[in-house]
Amino acid sequence: MDDLRTALAIIFKRKGRDHLTAREIALVASMDYHWFDHTSAKKLVSLAEELRLIRRDGDSYTPNFNYRAIEPTLDFSPGKEMLEKHYPKENIFPRIFNETTSRYNLSRQEFMKRVNEIKEKTGTDIEVAALLVLSGMEADIFRYIPDVETELKERYLRKD
Repeated sequence: MDDLRTALAIIFKRKGRDHLTAREIALVASMDYHWFDHTSAKKLVSLAEELRLIRRDGDSYTPNFNYRAIEPTLDFSPGKEMLEKHYPKENIFPRIFNETTSRYNLSRQEFMKRVNEIKEKTGTDIEVAALLVLSGMEADIFRYIPDVETELKERYLRKD
């Protein structure tokens, strides 16, 4: 919780105000400091509110602690594990599956049939097969590639 408190203190100090919207907090964390991607930065706001480090006041949030008293180190960066222990990372395949079957005129069964055919023919992972199905449909696969890459690296380079 200390990392979260420190991150919030830095964000509120950077903006120089006691009241910030969720969007402002997320943008400072993701765009100004590059601590998280924007989706994870929004989770930072939810976690801070859940842990009662900030309170909602209309459309803005106010810290429940004296953020001005916190003096972070110059190299401070909150670890991703801070969010991951509260919000375990979702596997990418369910997201691809749900978004594809809802966005394109393709039944869940047909999508899985195509994915399994590619998976069996190539011996590749289900995530890669899903991207190949999307690519064959001329769909935008590029937004999924970083998450697929991360998940595969975690799967195959995991230290046991």
